[in-house]
Formats: sequence, C-alpha cells, structure tokens
Amino acid sequence: DFGDGTPTAPTTPRPTPAPVNPTPRPTPAPTAPTIEPDDSCAVSSNWGSMTVSPYWGSDTSSIYPVISNPPSTISSVELKGVGQSDNQYQSCVLQNSAINMWQCDLSTALTEPATIRVNGIYIGYNIIVSMSDHSAQYPLSTCGSSTPSTPTPRPTPKPTPAPVTNPTPRPTPKPTPAP
Repeated sequence: DFGDGTPTAPTTPRPTPAPVNPTPRPTPAPTAPTIEPDDSCAVSSNWGSMTVSPYWGSDTSSIYPVISNPPSTISSVELKGVGQSDNQYQSCVLQNSAINMWQCDLSTALTEPATIRVNGIYIGYNIIVSMSDHSAQYPLSTCGSSTPSTPTPRPTPKPTPAPVTNPTPRPTPKPTPAP
C-alpha cells in the first residue's frame, strides 16, 4: 500500500547471480635456450644473478657446488656433462645450508663443461667450465642468456584535463585612496 489506498503488486525475489571467477591462467614456463654444438654456454631466462662456484676439492667425479644469489629457495640440484641427455642428470644433496653448498658424488664422471639444473627450472647449460677451479663463479661473463631483451617501459599516460571554461568576469576593484 502506497499510503493513499493504492495496493502494491507483490514482488518476486530475484535470485542472486553466482559470482564470476576468472579462469586462472598457468604461469608460463621459463624459456630455455637452444644449445647448438658451437654454443659455449647459456642460462635459462629465469636464472637471474645466480652464480655457481665449485668448492675446494671438487673434480669431474665429485663436485661441491656453492650456489649464490638463487632466485628462490633451493630444493634440488642436478648435474650432467656436455653431450649427455636430460635423463642423465645426476642428483646432489645439500651439504651445508649456511653457504648453500651441495654435494654431488657422481656415479659417472662428467665431461666438462657441465650443465646444472636447480629446482628443475633454473638451468645453466654448459656453464661449469672447470669443476676443479674453486675460484671461478659460473656462468662466466662471456656466457650467453636466453633472456629476451627488456622493452623500454612506456610512460603512464596522464589524464586529459577538463576543458577550461571562461569564468564570469569580476569587476576590477577601485583603488582605495590613501588617507
């Protein structure tokens, strides 16, 4: 009733629409470089500033890689020699978490340069040139990267200001005579 005696029509409640959830999209996998026989080395696009140094006492049958600046916490490290297939990676175990040193007692001696795979997704192809050079930090500066060039960011466009309208002119005040 509207208060004036006019009856109101009954209303039928409408169902509440279900919330629309966007379909999650998978995170793209890091890009791995294609290694040709004449390529010396390369790292995956997600490698970042990570370095690998063979600890003192390392050689082609037992290596102790110390990994610095990893992009994330390391849970696995694997190595393979040049020319070996992906199913020939050999696993390492964490030896010293304080310095992120891993122990790789290899069942088969590796042929240098060696490839290292960290967490299954960070890959340094043929980057370990010498497993016994404990002063080296791999990848060397001469090593390539599959990281695509970063485009120059575009500036954020500024909003267009509203047009200025001519305000109503105000009368010019008359000068006040000095006393």
